[in-house]
Amino acid sequence: MKAVVWLASYPRSGNTWLRFLLANYLSGSSDAVRVAGIRLGTVASARKLLDEWTGIQTSDLSADEVDGLRPDVYRAIANDARQPVFLKVHEAWRTNALGESLFPIDATLACVYAVRHPFDVAVSLAHFYGISLDEAAVCLNNRNLTIASMEDGATPQLPQRLGAWSDHVASWLEASDLDVTIIRYEDLRSDTERELVRVLRAIAVVPDPSRVRHAVAMSAFDRLQTDERESGFRGARLETRSGFFRSGKVGEGLRSLSKRARGEIAASQRVWMARLGYGADPAQDV
Repeated sequence: MKAVVWLASYPRSGNTWLRFLLANYLSGSSDAVRVAGIRLGTVASARKLLDEWTGIQTSDLSADEVDGLRPDVYRAIANDARQPVFLKVHEAWRTNALGESLFPIDATLACVYAVRHPFDVAVSLAHFYGISLDEAAVCLNNRNLTIASMEDGATPQLPQRLGAWSDHVASWLEASDLDVTIIRYEDLRSDTERELVRVLRAIAVVPDPSRVRHAVAMSAFDRLQTDERESGFRGARLETRSGFFRSGKVGEGLRSLSKRARGEIAASQRVWMARLGYGADPAQDV
């Protein structure tokens, strides 16, 4: 059964906000989905998910052995589903050692890829991980970037290979065998209702205009910030003193990153920045 909806993105690109928009639409409730209680969007790389579906302690396996299990786990999840299953993905699209896509097309209902201007991604990464802006810029250009690596031990998350920002984008939009719906964060901010409608249509849901408006209102950024301050959010890191929903603004990178950092990002990511409508000139407005 084709039941899995992949919600894919490079980290700090609007994936979680998109999950709240969908959750508030699909809940059908007049009340907002609480930040501390969202259930939509299980993380595809969660070790607990694979342990439960395989009956194996994946911490005892090598990275290649775990990758070999993942496609069949997602197929089993899809076959067991009676409605769409949303899986959040931050890693790049890739194949395992057997040459099989980690995210199998035969289990896939839809794939939504959220993308954000890399200058702004760098600023958000810096605040989220507690690193400097220059260090964050280096991360975006690191073709070997991996989070939750095996060197970290048996982490709650499986190792996730990101690569450089452009590598990540290209993997999903060009290399994958999936029909991908692209959602630019900037468009989601400027016309949230329109972009939510696009996502709903991509997942075969006929949009109801009143429910769309309600979902957008319930997912307003200031509402999420207030809810997080009051109840917390498990997606936040201890280092993230400013909160998971810190700013959400467009154009922070142009104002906050040094000219050198902007230039280094633009030099490495120029092709995909241009293809996605982002100015590759580090002095150009976002």
